[in-house]
Amino acid sequence: RIEPVGIHDNYFALGGQSLSGIRIMALVNEACQVDLPVTVLFDQPTIAGLSAAIVQRRLDRLDPHTAGQWMAEIQSDSPGAGGPAA
Repeated sequence: RIEPVGIHDNYFALGGQSLSGIRIMALVNEACQVDLPVTVLFDQPTIAGLSAAIVQRRLDRLDPHTAGQWMAEIQSDSPGAGGPAA
């Protein structure tokens, strides 16, 4: 039986290996249209950490006005902010 993996579970603590991590980061970069280096997986080895790195990279590519609008939209859509639940 495979136990569920949570967003805060460490990839390497779960038995993840560096070579598989390289493939994972290539898939993440393609799917999320970012260009994160493999080292991000070592610095942020959780789904939550990778998600934050992806959001930050995407924000870095936006002009400040658009980034502010995007963050406001994300915050208003979050369940804790009274927006729709996912």
